[in-house]
Amino acid sequence: MNSQASAIKSNVKPGVGTNICSVVRLGESLIAISTAPIDLGGLHAEWLIIALNAGAEEVDVKLRYWDSPGRSLCPFGPSSLFPVDFGDVQHLIKTPPHLFRARALRRLRLKNWTLAVPRDMPPLVSLETLVLKRVMAPDDALRRLLSNCPRLADLTLVECSRATRITVASAHLRSFAMVCCHRATRVVLETPCLRSLRYKGSLPPDMSFFSVQNHAAIASVTIDICEDINEKRPTQVAPITRFISRCTNLSFLHLALRPEMGYYSNLFTSVLHGLPRLRHLVLKGCLHNERSVGSVAALLQSTCNLEVLALYPLRPESGEDGDGKESDYRGYVYVPSRLWNTHIRCLKHRLRRINFVGYRGGYFDKILAKLLLSKAAALEEVSVAIAPLECPHKYKMACELASWRFNHRTRVTYT
Repeated sequence: MNSQASAIKSNVKPGVGTNICSVVRLGESLIAISTAPIDLGGLHAEWLIIALNAGAEEVDVKLRYWDSPGRSLCPFGPSSLFPVDFGDVQHLIKTPPHLFRARALRRLRLKNWTLAVPRDMPPLVSLETLVLKRVMAPDDALRRLLSNCPRLADLTLVECSRATRITVASAHLRSFAMVCCHRATRVVLETPCLRSLRYKGSLPPDMSFFSVQNHAAIASVTIDICEDINEKRPTQVAPITRFISRCTNLSFLHLALRPEMGYYSNLFTSVLHGLPRLRHLVLKGCLHNERSVGSVAALLQSTCNLEVLALYPLRPESGEDGDGKESDYRGYVYVPSRLWNTHIRCLKHRLRRINFVGYRGGYFDKILAKLLLSKAAALEEVSVAIAPLECPHKYKMACELASWRFNHRTRVTYT
């Protein structure tokens, strides 16, 4: 089998004007192709057929289109002035039918395709991991594929702009991720053993958006709301808070909100009160003002058993009002008494680690950092990843953070 793989490698020649990165290791059951679509009509198609017939267990095929800039399909991102769809979908190559007849296939990753599933597709009895990124997947094709993966355990859908109703019937599904599939209206996960769910997108339209068989089994949830929820009513945010509250055994929660970190904290605090097993909390967003710092503090008041806290303070996007104050590495940082007097129980006895990711040393970044470090009596380690633009000042930043430690045995590491 290894000699067969060597023969395939030696016969492949890059096409004119293409940039090809291909890996075929049949002995290790892996085939990975990154290519311009014109090349897939020749030797690359042969690679797929030979590898699948030889029992390849992992296939990763990414297509590149010269007329596509690779921009995000999210309507709320930096490229929001562009249409949400992926241009003229007619030029996206359809998936080859033999890809869905490989009974030995265990892991399949596809990028920049149109999903075309044969109507007589046999069950992919070995497939456990499926990743579709920028795949134009009409509902009937996606439904046919997912219904023929009885052992699917890990499903990831990224920027699949044609998908509207997503149903996964596999009873073995343990991990589900959906990123910027903004036309989705309904997600049904018919599995009793789902352990991890990641959702990035706009606010769900209603309470029935997610249908999960066993919320109590979920241990990890990531919620990243792309749109600004500043003018949203509490009833519009309720589908997210309701879903989180039903996952009563959560140990990990990642919450990314716009326009501010911890926005709508009054809604989320009541949710966190009902998560006694929560040990790891990630908060991502901008710290615009004292109110946003107070929102983070309010959330932490509801996490009595928290052991790890990760903070991602983002730079305000273009057109948003920032804190209006420049970093000052020598100035005294004053924590307002309203914040200083906030009673956060996990800081006294439970919190062991704090991670700052993309730390810029902005005025309100510092206020939050000082508030936490000055009160974290049981803290063992502070890890700081400095934002690239602030790297020349990272030593001063690290010294400043170290000076705020309540427990001087707390280690401070920075990159």
